[in-house]
Amino acid sequence: MLKDNLNMSVDLEPLEQAVFRPGMWDHKQQFTWVRWYSDYPDANNDLYQVWYSGAGASGHRHDFANADFDKLVTDAKSPTNNDDRTKLYAQAEIVGLKQGYATYVYNLYQSRVYKPWVGNLPKNSRGDYVQDVNIFYGMPEAIQIVEADGRPKLS
Repeated sequence: MLKDNLNMSVDLEPLEQAVFRPGMWDHKQQFTWVRWYSDYPDANNDLYQVWYSGAGASGHRHDFANADFDKLVTDAKSPTNNDDRTKLYAQAEIVGLKQGYATYVYNLYQSRVYKPWVGNLPKNSRGDYVQDVNIFYGMPEAIQIVEADGRPKLS
């Protein structure tokens, strides 16, 4: 598909994690497939923590650096008004996409609805329920049926 649509010749090289990860962190690979699940529902998690190029950046799976992008995502961390933050992150995303910082293949969004009698579901630090994807592997074994007031139901 890359050859047909973009005239890109790509040789695929499957690598074991022990080889792939060090090469990725050292920026030795030109083109990689990396999945990313957001840790929390905020653009900061993807745009700042993954793509910011400044000192102390935590993502750095890449060699992307752009001063305009870095300023926008840094500025977006400060406003308490969510509309202002969203505008800055949107501007940063446009800069990044124009510079080719990533090619997003798909976005994974999942929603689940739980009956009120299902309890012991995982929550994040804000008290919001979180999905079990990449967060809580043992969730099916940990949930339980509860009484209306949230107490475990006795069998």
